[in-house]
Amino acid sequence: MVNLLREATFPVHRFRQAVCGYVGKTTKVCCNSPRDTSNTIQNYNNDPSYSSASKSSRNCGQSFVRSNTPTLGSFPFLVRVGFINLNDGSIKYSCTGTILNERTVLTTATCALVSSDEYKLHSVLIGEFDTSSNPDCNQLFCAYCTQSYEISYVVKHPNFDAKTFEHNIALLRLNSSVPFTLTAQPICYSDHQYIPIGCTALLVGWGKLSHYKKSTQQQVLPIKILPTQDCNEFLSQGLSVELCGIGFQDACSGFNWDVIIWFSM
Repeated sequence: MVNLLREATFPVHRFRQAVCGYVGKTTKVCCNSPRDTSNTIQNYNNDPSYSSASKSSRNCGQSFVRSNTPTLGSFPFLVRVGFINLNDGSIKYSCTGTILNERTVLTTATCALVSSDEYKLHSVLIGEFDTSSNPDCNQLFCAYCTQSYEISYVVKHPNFDAKTFEHNIALLRLNSSVPFTLTAQPICYSDHQYIPIGCTALLVGWGKLSHYKKSTQQQVLPIKILPTQDCNEFLSQGLSVELCGIGFQDACSGFNWDVIIWFSM
């Protein structure tokens, strides 16, 4: 319970679950034996907390937020990748990534290696949900303020092809370690080499889902994974298709370089 109290943004319902009775007017709190809760595996299909699982990443994070719809804290491993304007010092967040550990973020090579006379890869923003507020709050809690971490160097896939986009992944090494909180956790990555055809994954980012103006909050678009040959439009152009999918609703714009999440069984 002491550990729970140290977490300033812990949801109210987690404290209520620890209450196991009363002695007069005094509340009794029952605590489990100390254990590494980071190894807990939850199933997205049965648990609305949208937590992912991994056997290979034993220290991976999980969402502690329980909600029927994606909300603040549902995807604590998502970060925004920032580029600094060389003229005025402002930061523009053009793509996203996922936290792998305290100092490493996974993103696309096309994001990490983009070149411009005006902008330069600079930092990642941790703990973002709504770009219009800081800190982000809902009815249960307020998260920590977003934190920016400068990027020390980039490691691209050794076989990345900038023409065909084959092996389009890169690692961002941060200058300092990220403290894990309710809205900042490493992702759980699966042991599976391939994502099964026909399963549902989630495209998560700050894109536009309809004809309405672009939302300031994280958007989630379910997509169905298809065989790569179903993306013939791109294959015919000589481009590499690592993953092919179709949305159950249209992603109008702004989802370039965003994260696709698959919850393995």
